[in-house]
Amino acid sequence: MQEYLAERFAQHGIDRARLDIGYHSPPWDVLRQIDISLDCFPHNSGTTLFESLYLGVPFVTLAGRPSVGTLGSATLQGLGHPEWIAQTEDEYMRTARRWRRTCPSWQLCGPARADMQTSALMDEAGFARRVEGAYRGMFGRLAASPVEARHGASDV
Repeated sequence: MQEYLAERFAQHGIDRARLDIGYHSPPWDVLRQIDISLDCFPHNSGTTLFESLYLGVPFVTLAGRPSVGTLGSATLQGLGHPEWIAQTEDEYMRTARRWRRTCPSWQLCGPARADMQTSALMDEAGFARRVEGAYRGMFGRLAASPVEARHGASDV
C-alpha cells in the first residue's frame, strides 16, 4: 500500500523521498513534521483531522461526499476556513499545491491552532450548557405532555 501511494504521488510530481507513509503512535511527532494534512477518501479523517488542526497544521478536505465524508467540511466551515474545502478532486489537488507553494512551513502559515482554540470546537463549557439546555427543553416538553402521550393509552 505504501508503494502504491508513493506511485500515485509520483504521478503528480511528488518525489518518494518527500513522503513518510506509515503508522506512528502517538502521532504528535509525525504531525509536527508535516506541512499540510490531506484528508483521505472516500471517508474523512476523524481524530487525525482534529489532531492536525490542534497542532496548527492546515487540513485540505473534499466536500460533497456521503455523510461519512462530511466531517472535514463541517469542521473546517466551523473553524472559519472554507478555503481549505475543495469541491472537486481537481480543486483538492490545486488547493494542496497552492498551500505548498505559498507556505513553505506550517509553522509560518498555520493559523489552525489559534483558530481552533477560539472556536466552538473547543468551547467545552458552552457545549455543556447547550446540551443541558436541550435536556431541560426535552424534559419540559415531556412533563407538559398528557400522561397518555407519554405512556400510550393502553398503559394508563
